[in-house]
Amino acid sequence: MAQGSEMPLKERVRVLRSFYALAASTYFPSEKPEESTGALQDDFQAGFSHSPQHCYVVYTTHKAYAIHGKRNQLFLVVKPDVPTFALRSLATSTLHAVTAEDSAF
Repeated sequence: MAQGSEMPLKERVRVLRSFYALAASTYFPSEKPEESTGALQDDFQAGFSHSPQHCYVVYTTHKAYAIHGKRNQLFLVVKPDVPTFALRSLATSTLHAVTAEDSAF
């Protein structure tokens, strides 16, 4: 795939599912103890003094960013030419835009 070219829909779905699985199981685990995925997850999280609210990955083919809020989660996959420093702002703006309707009611 050439730099900046469009990733096929099937590939975007696969990438998004894969990123969701990584983020949801490693960085944003369930807060219910009975849903814990085991000792490996517990060992990983023991190294943190806080619960992550954001995470991202960067690959040559795409970048992915996630926000884990109290009421909502957002997972984005973007082209690799989006500046990494802009991911947080882009994701936060997107989350506010899609949840603004919720707060209007």
